[in-house]
Amino acid sequence: MHPFHNQVRLVGRAASAPEFHLLTDGTEVARLRLYATTGPTERGSPAQQAFSLVGWGAVARLLHAHVRKGARLSVQGYLRNRSFRRGGQTHVRTEIHVRHFQRVVPLKEPEAANLDACETVVI
Repeated sequence: MHPFHNQVRLVGRAASAPEFHLLTDGTEVARLRLYATTGPTERGSPAQQAFSLVGWGAVARLLHAHVRKGARLSVQGYLRNRSFRRGGQTHVRTEIHVRHFQRVVPLKEPEAANLDACETVVI
């Protein structure tokens, strides 16, 4: 399989601090939502879309330790569909399973709103 199949890269802001859980088998998992700008709407204002992120093991620990609500993140991962039954119906959710992430810290100037004018802090 080609190494670039099913690869996702997003930059956005954390909707909240990650929810950290320890599963019964000892596996660590962190979940959070990431809001990313997807382009202008018909009215010209930027459109935002929410994406579900999941981190496992060491990535889950790092997300839990270093990400807070509103933190700007650059994430790299892959898409995964998860299905579950609730109320007799099957629901399918698409999640981004995070392999790597970085906090993106804006420069001191307030007009540095684009990514080209940001410092990257690697965790």
